[in-house]
This record gives sequence, C-alpha cells and structure tokens, in this order.
Amino acid sequence: MLITMSDKEIQCLAVLQDVRDHRIIQVYALEFLNLLTFKSLV
Repeated sequence: MLITMSDKEIQCLAVLQDVRDHRIIQVYALEFLNLLTFKSLV
C-alpha cells in the first residue's frame, strides 16, 4: 500500500523524527511547526 503525503506533512514528520532522535528540542520543533511562538512565552 502506498501512502501519499503533502510536502507539509513530510516536513512535519521530519521535525518529529528530529525530536525523537534528540537532534532538536521540543520547543524548537513547536516553533518550526508554527504551534508555538516565543512571543507567547513572554
């Protein structure tokens, strides 16, 4: 079975894999995925 994904979905998957592999931390991943801004933390 072939699963198709949009470019945005592939990018999100890559970011999640980076978090899993400890290449980036969760806060940076959230910022990258536009789920969190540093302004909202202040």
